[in-house]
Order: sequence, then structure tokens, then C-alpha cells
Amino acid sequence: MQQTVVVQSVDGDEAWVLGVRESSCSSCAGKASCATLGSWNTKPVEMRVRNPLGASIGDEVVVEVPDRFVLQATWRLYGRPMVIFLLIGLLCRQLALAAGIHAADALAACGGIASMAAYYLLGRRRWLRPPDGDAAGAWEPSIVSVNHHGKRG
Repeated sequence: MQQTVVVQSVDGDEAWVLGVRESSCSSCAGKASCATLGSWNTKPVEMRVRNPLGASIGDEVVVEVPDRFVLQATWRLYGRPMVIFLLIGLLCRQLALAAGIHAADALAACGGIASMAAYYLLGRRRWLRPPDGDAAGAWEPSIVSVNHHGKRG
């Protein structure tokens, strides 16, 4: 995934860049009559990235976030929790039915919710860490090209 941004400051081999995050609503034909309270608005985003090409302040650069990072983060933050929620909920429901408890659905919901709380509380430090054996730099956003003519006056 790539995006064109502008370098705001440089600190050693890293740079702070400023870009615009657009919502998926920006290309929607119905946004003028939409009731999502302005979710189509763009938002400025500042982030720290690796600067292996030596970009300077004011340069327009292309920043790349590795696709596998995006996919892995999506799985860890959304996919895995949903699978855990469903499995724990089904397990709680089956155990409640086997024990003759009439509120099996309520227990299933509570079990699923408790599993999500445990997942997010216990796993928050490990979600976006690279898997063992991968170089950490391979997972970080990095400047992949520089347009020195993109300097703003």
C-alpha cells in the first residue's frame, strides 16, 4: 500500500511525514445526501517512517506500508477476535445446554464478550509485532521514492 506525502521533519534515518487519510466515502456518489455526519471528510495524518533515501524537509515522497503488514494487522485485530468470539460463544452455549441451563444464549453472549475482553487486554502488546524470524524493518512504513521537485515554498 503506497501513499504520496510531504516530509515535515527529519531525525536521523527517520522522517515525520504529513499526508491525507481519505475515507472510503470520498468516491461515493451519494455522499452529499448521506447521514454519516461528514465521514467523507479527509483527515491529515502525521507519522514517523524510515528514510533510507535521505529525503529532506519539504520533499514529496511515496511511503509504502508492506501489504503483508496490513493483512496481518487486519487478521490480528478483526479476524482472530471474531473467530475466538464465535468459538467461545458456541462452547459456552453447548456447555449451558448440556448442564440444563435455560439461559444458554445469554451465557453464550457473556462468554463471547468475556473472551473479547481477555483477547484485547492480554494481547494488545503483541498484535502488531513482527512474527519471530522476520526483520522488524520489513514491517515498518518506509519512503520508497523521493520527488525533490515537490518542495513547497
